[in-house]
Amino acid sequence: MQASDQNFLNNHHYCPCYAEDAGTISAGEAIDLFNLAGSLLSVVGLDGYFKRINPAFEKVLGYDRATLLNTPFMDFVHPDDRAKTGAEMEKLQTGQPTLYFENRYRCPDGIYKWLAWTVTPIVRSRLMYAVAQDISDRKALETSARQHQERLQFALQGSNDGIWDWNLLTDQVYFSPRWKSMLGFAEDEIGDNLEEWSARVHPDDLERVLTTVRDHLAGETPFYVSEHRARCKDGTYKWILDRGRVLYDATGRAIRMVGTHTDISDRKELEQQLKTARAELERRVQERTEQLQETNAILAERETLYRTLARHIPNGSVVLFDRDLRYFLCEGEELKPCGLDPEEMVGKSLAEVFPEEVCRTLEPQYRDALDGLPSEREIFYRGQMYETRAVPVRDERGEIFAGMVLTQNITGRKMIELELQESERRTRSILDRSEAVIYLKDLQGRYLFVNRQYEKLCGITNEEIPGRTDYDIFPATVADRFVENDREVIAKGTACRFEEIIPLPEGARTYLAIKFLLTDNNGRPYAICGISTDITERKQAEEILRGNEQRLREIIERMPVLINALDERGNFVMWNDECERVTGYTRDEVIGRSELFDKLYPDPEYLREKLHEWRDRGDNYRDWEWKIVCKDGATKTIAWSNISADYPIAGWASWGIGVDVTERERTAAILRRSEEKYRELSEAIEQFIWISGPDGSIDYCNRYFYTYTGLTPERILGGTAIETVHPAERDRVIEGWNRARDRREPYEFEYRCRRGSDGTYRWFLGRVNPTFDDGGRIVRWLGRAIDVDDRKRAEMRLQKQTLELERLNTALQNAAEELTRRNQELDRFAYVVSHDLKAPLRAIANLSEWIEEDLTGELSADTRRNLDLLRGRVYRLDAMIDGLLAYSRVGRIKTRPETVDIRRLITEVLDSLDPPAAFTLDTRVDVPPLQARRLLLFQVLSNLIDNAIKHHHRSDGHIEVVAIDTGEEYEFSVRDDGPGISPEFHEKIFEIFQVLKPRDKSESTGIGLSLVKKIIDTEGGHLSIDSREGEGTTFTFTWPKAPLFPDTDAR
Repeated sequence: MQASDQNFLNNHHYCPCYAEDAGTISAGEAIDLFNLAGSLLSVVGLDGYFKRINPAFEKVLGYDRATLLNTPFMDFVHPDDRAKTGAEMEKLQTGQPTLYFENRYRCPDGIYKWLAWTVTPIVRSRLMYAVAQDISDRKALETSARQHQERLQFALQGSNDGIWDWNLLTDQVYFSPRWKSMLGFAEDEIGDNLEEWSARVHPDDLERVLTTVRDHLAGETPFYVSEHRARCKDGTYKWILDRGRVLYDATGRAIRMVGTHTDISDRKELEQQLKTARAELERRVQERTEQLQETNAILAERETLYRTLARHIPNGSVVLFDRDLRYFLCEGEELKPCGLDPEEMVGKSLAEVFPEEVCRTLEPQYRDALDGLPSEREIFYRGQMYETRAVPVRDERGEIFAGMVLTQNITGRKMIELELQESERRTRSILDRSEAVIYLKDLQGRYLFVNRQYEKLCGITNEEIPGRTDYDIFPATVADRFVENDREVIAKGTACRFEEIIPLPEGARTYLAIKFLLTDNNGRPYAICGISTDITERKQAEEILRGNEQRLREIIERMPVLINALDERGNFVMWNDECERVTGYTRDEVIGRSELFDKLYPDPEYLREKLHEWRDRGDNYRDWEWKIVCKDGATKTIAWSNISADYPIAGWASWGIGVDVTERERTAAILRRSEEKYRELSEAIEQFIWISGPDGSIDYCNRYFYTYTGLTPERILGGTAIETVHPAERDRVIEGWNRARDRREPYEFEYRCRRGSDGTYRWFLGRVNPTFDDGGRIVRWLGRAIDVDDRKRAEMRLQKQTLELERLNTALQNAAEELTRRNQELDRFAYVVSHDLKAPLRAIANLSEWIEEDLTGELSADTRRNLDLLRGRVYRLDAMIDGLLAYSRVGRIKTRPETVDIRRLITEVLDSLDPPAAFTLDTRVDVPPLQARRLLLFQVLSNLIDNAIKHHHRSDGHIEVVAIDTGEEYEFSVRDDGPGISPEFHEKIFEIFQVLKPRDKSESTGIGLSLVKKIIDTEGGHLSIDSREGEGTTFTFTWPKAPLFPDTDAR
């Protein structure tokens, strides 16, 4: 061990990576553990530099040790992660440890790696002890999985189905917008819990659906499929096809269940209508058959009556009449129900037996029979419908001597015919409303009937279809396939399924055709019925599924876990990339062979024990660790999980998923030792640390808690410490704790805690966090509290000072309002004074010009010079008044900021000044258009450039105007090559009315530069001068990038 390592160890003996006493581990061993650890171990200063790192840093990040130690660690952090990393540092500086935190570190090749950190701060030493793990591979897998999930969700959204995603760990459920809108709800009207679904399942369906879900969760079914009714927002129900599947994590634990939600109400309604129509049709056919059988019986009886003239006629009668239309024989059961007595009818005429309206119908029929003309009529008599058939009766010579009328009550038959017509109409309506294509052909392939969907598909009506064949409607190649399928149905005599492709103008469509024979009462087939359903989208989905299966196999082969499979003979049939990487054996060495077991497990006794245990466990186990010997001779530990029993795959008799946990075992040992050190640390720090069970009963408190409160473990453990909380805070603390426990969320609170030594109370900031098991249940609460009494009292003092500042601010606002009022009065005064002074000045100037014009030629040179001098003084006084007004208004006149183009502004200034023709002016503007008060900036540049022109000692002077961006502000300079200004006058020239030349030799008012300085000061800039006598003058001023009052008028 180097001396520097030993010194560092001695100076930081409290680091959780090292032992506190020689009885646990030596300093040299601690250094060895630190250097040999596979995790990234470091000691970091609160100044942002690594103080010590182990070699794992160089191995993972690729930098040398010096670079990592001499560079602020924030320089390695990804720009997008620096803000949250800085926030985490602020928490650490308060003494709050980081249990888990992720960010990205840049490697020399520009690639970023994901690191997961656990950090413990030691504030008094301004150090932090950090452990990091490289989780880049896991992050890449998460990204890939998320992208796959997004693609899947996009595909599902395109199908117009609803989507649901049930988190089995948190019991939260995601319902897609389509899921909600399918039931008539808006996006925000349904929450994210399972009750939103179960409460809407029809009560009659709920238990069946829940049983289906439980069966799938138990692994008894490969998929969850349910057809049930779901209640809509308006209270109605829709039939829903619900399909889903459970997703498992790498350990085989069920974590999610996702699926789709399809509205099948129309299909269900059609199925019900078809079922009802079929039942009705069968009933009608049965009734019709019975009626026909009854009619046949009647005909047989009638034939007997003709032969014997002595039998009763069911529902009918036979009468014989002579040429006078008088009855001489009347028989039949139907006569008495009609109110006729057969015996009384004999000898009576037609008119004597029946009413006049019946006679008008029957008499022509009777006479036709006597004339040798058989006839049939239907008459309505006494609420019944009768069919009458009249025939002549001939004697032995063939002459007609009488007529015979056979009368049949056909009321029942008529009603059956009407009902059959109505049934046929309803059936036709159902068939026409079906989304399926339905058609009938005779056994020769001629169409008998097609429904409306067929008409729309093929552009031919049901009236035009009879007698046509497939060759009349489709291309010959398509018709050949249809005819061949029809022949197969006839040959087999059973229903057959076919996939038939139909060319349409918009493209070919694939239909699933179910064809079956229709038979008569004797079982003889007389027609073929076909029902074809469009499955084009389903076929496309199957193609996509096959592609997905191929991609899934590629994913399995490239997944970062070991996946292998055995066939029935024990030969390997799957050996993915991770198996090759971990064991060193390639697929070519493994697939189709079983002898690899002897190489991976060379110890026969170990292999025999494992295989025996495997037989006992079966193909359903989790995280079963096996020791394997790799091709290079290294021994590794693999945790195998086998779910073949739950998810069998064809051709794979047994398959498993393995994770190389060799490194994890070593890391676990290090973490156990680290946990012991952290526990020692919790006993050493001056914070409350406690652990409680799910119900809040305390299991552990650190030494500082007992020292501060004066309580004993016997009094605290198994109970609570609420008695130490100030009575004023107890109800609030209990209420917050109950809320956190119910919501299963962290809870942070401030409270006063009683000190056991003197009974005084100090303020503490406490926080408890729940810890969950794999099933999402709270197993414990971790709590800590730090003494914030000094901070709390400082906050109270600050609150008091804030109230005082608010009072002073109110006073300042009142003073500002008074100042505004006085400024307004000053503006009015300045206007009046300027008007009253400038009016007589203009009169004096005009009067001197009139005098000069009136005395032209009479004025002496001295008089003319005096008049010129008079007007010059008048003009100077007028300019001085304008200057005074401008000076007084600086900071008080309202002007809003606007976008100013500096190049254009300088051009306007020069146009307003009109310099001598020999003057030259250069500009260099390197600033963009800026937000400023244009008038004020114009006045500044105008005064400075005007001074440079006016006070130049030559008529061919040179002026340079420069504008640059310094980063924080804009800088302007006006440089001339004039006579210059001596340094002793640099301050004087900015005073109002100060000039460097006698007033009789200069037209200056002495206000321009003082006005410039006041404007720049008011706008938040700075003005300076650089000049020497005879060397020219440079005025430099700065201008802020943002106006001092950007959203209000400046005054």
